Amino acid sequence: MIPLDPAVQKLLDTFTLGWFETIEYTQHGVDKIEDRWQKGLIQQLSEFNHQVMRGRKSSEGGGGSKPLHPPMPISVEADELLGDIMGAMRNRQWGKLAALKDTARRFLDYDAGTMHIAGTVCHKCGGALVVARDASTSVRCTGTIGLELEPCGQEYERSTWIALLGGGQ
Repeated sequence: MIPLDPAVQKLLDTFTLGWFETIEYTQHGVDKIEDRWQKGLIQQLSEFNHQVMRGRKSSEGGGGSKPLHPPMPISVEADELLGDIMGAMRNRQWGKLAALKDTARRFLDYDAGTMHIAGTVCHKCGGALVVARDASTSVRCTGTIGLELEPCGQEYERSTWIALLGGGQ
């Protein structure tokens, strides 16, 4: 058997085995950094479906031969995502699998999707600006759309642009 490219193996491990993720946080005024083990994305999506099934309740009480919690449909989005992941793995579609990794991480709330900020451009190069949909990241330049100009690398720290939105200086 031919060994896989290390990048592909790491991608597969993210889905099957899991990974360490560095978490930075502040607790009681002290900045902390911690490496936490995360289960594989396939297992996490499966557990999500299991929680959805357990969380649904029957409108009728149990009794006699009726189960208290009859089988209920699982999360359609998670189920479809699992199917797409398994298909991409089976067919060795590594590019598609990388995109599905991003989708799975957003679905499981590891990452927030991004959006362009309409009506505002980078003060350095005039390029478009992008931020996480939940406003949890700094704003960064993505370059000038349609003119093939690379992003200039300008980044506006979260504290700076949040203050501006609030009318601060």
